[in-house]
Parts: sequence; C-alpha cells; structure tokens
Amino acid sequence: MAQAAGSMEDVNRIVTAASDHGVSHFNELETEDGRMTEVEGWLDDEWHVEVAIDGSGDIGREERQKRIDGAWGMTTDQVRQYAEAAFGEGLTRIEEISVDTSGQVEVEGYGKRSNGEEGEALSVHFRLGDTTPSDVRRD
Repeated sequence: MAQAAGSMEDVNRIVTAASDHGVSHFNELETEDGRMTEVEGWLDDEWHVEVAIDGSGDIGREERQKRIDGAWGMTTDQVRQYAEAAFGEGLTRIEEISVDTSGQVEVEGYGKRSNGEEGEALSVHFRLGDTTPSDVRRD
C-alpha cells in the first residue's frame, strides 16, 4: 500500500507479501509514511508480529512478541474482501484496514468529493464475517 492502496492490486501485493512471510491472521494494515505499510498480525497461535512492507512487497523491519491470547483477526481472503467492498462504497485510496477483538472491521481512506475531486475522508465499517457495510462515514 505504498502511497496508500489505490487498487486491489496494491492490497494484493501487501497481503501476499505478509502471507508469504507467514502472517496467517491480520489485525491491522496501515500506511505509515507513504512508502511503507505496517502490518500487524499473527504468525501462529503464539507469535504476534509487526512488519514493515515497502511498495514492491519487500519486508523491512520486523518485531515479534510471544503472546498467550492466541491468533485472531482477518484471514488473507477477508482482508481482500473488505478492501474490495470498501472500494465499492467509494473509497479510491485505502490508508488503513483494521479489526478489533469484538469483530468490528474498519477500512479508512479517501474518496472523491461531490465535485469529483479526490480528498473526501471516508471510513467504511463491517462486522467480521459480513462484507455488507454496517456504516459509512464521510468527513
């Protein structure tokens, strides 16, 4: 999601790189500085990981923490489905995709304003397991 994800191709590149690195459950994908995306998730039931992935899909820094609460979050397919659903609601760039422990999924980014210009802040909310938006907020 270098420069944020402007297409499913961008989302796929990041999700594939993280998955290839071993991430099985995603908690958050967030563009940090316009060049790197930080991915938080689980490698297995014990290891929580944060990795930085650049626009070409290369892994930068990695931090691991052993935890006892077990893997939770979105699967690779779910991340893709929520990104696609959010694009369908008018997002043109995704800045962040996250899920909390209660199963609330939020996709934040930007869409087009009524005058057609880029820049309207949007957040699309879902319940884990359902790609029908529960709320769409325009700022």
